[in-house]
Formats: sequence, C-alpha cells, structure tokens
Amino acid sequence: MSSSLLLVVAQRLVRTICSRCKEFVEPDEVTRAKLREVGLGLDRLRNGKVGVGRGCDECFRSGYAGRTAIYEFLPIDDDVRTQIMNRAGATDMKRSAIERGLTTLRMDGVDKIIKGLTTADEVLRVTQLDIF
Repeated sequence: MSSSLLLVVAQRLVRTICSRCKEFVEPDEVTRAKLREVGLGLDRLRNGKVGVGRGCDECFRSGYAGRTAIYEFLPIDDDVRTQIMNRAGATDMKRSAIERGLTTLRMDGVDKIIKGLTTADEVLRVTQLDIF
C-alpha cells in the first residue's frame, strides 16, 4: 500500500462568520481561553482582535453564514512509507510529519481565525482530536 499512496488529505468544514454583521472585537476571557486552547496567542491577531458575527437577519441571528474547509495534507514521502511498512501508529506518524512541517487541521483553522473567516469555537468543534 505504501508504494501506491501519494498523498493523504483530511478536510473538515467550519462555519464562516457572516460578512453582513462581522465585526472585530477584543476577545473576552472565555474567548481568550479558547484561543489558547487552539494554540493562538493574542500577538498573532490583527490589532489583538477576533472576528465575530453580531447576528442579523441575513444569518438568522446566528453570526454565521456559509462554510469553508480546513485542510491537512500529508505527502507520502520515504519517511511515511517506512513508517507504514513498520506498522507505526497514526499518532507516531503524525508527530513525525509535524516535525517535518505538516500543517494540521487545527493549524489551518488557526490561520482562518487570524484572517477573520471563522471562530475558535468552530475550530475547536471540528478538531477535538487534533491535539499535538
């Protein structure tokens, strides 16, 4: 199997903040704790603020409208092939891939929080098992 695989892709959908009612606010303590949980420091946010949807008629007062994907791409290189042949566990393979530069689902989600596309709540919701 290892010789046939070229790439493994993981994808999750997160809700996007409604563009009609989006505003950037200073995070409260609860939001700060969630940002810490996803591994995002306030210093990485634009002006120290996060995007939130106030809720409007367009988004049915939810603050969200639409979805976007967060991705994780694992190229099958010689290291991964060797791990597959040695029957390494998924956790070990992922740790090794992260050391070699893999961007995890959660890391991609953090990037989308920084860009104001989604929230820490959404990233946490879909990456509960993505802890490294």
